[in-house]
Amino acid sequence: MTKNGIYIYKLSDTHLLVEFSDNEGQVYKQIPIHQNNLLVLHQITENLEVG
Repeated sequence: MTKNGIYIYKLSDTHLLVEFSDNEGQVYKQIPIHQNNLLVLHQITENLEVG
């Protein structure tokens, strides 16, 4: 199960609603998180060809 969350909605100037889901997309938690407690990650889901 993944531990990465997806930003869903800006609740205020300091808090964001973040959704956590499994690899099939089933949501198991939505929580407000202060923006200072977030670490932005990028996940590459496709193989990219370099030309």
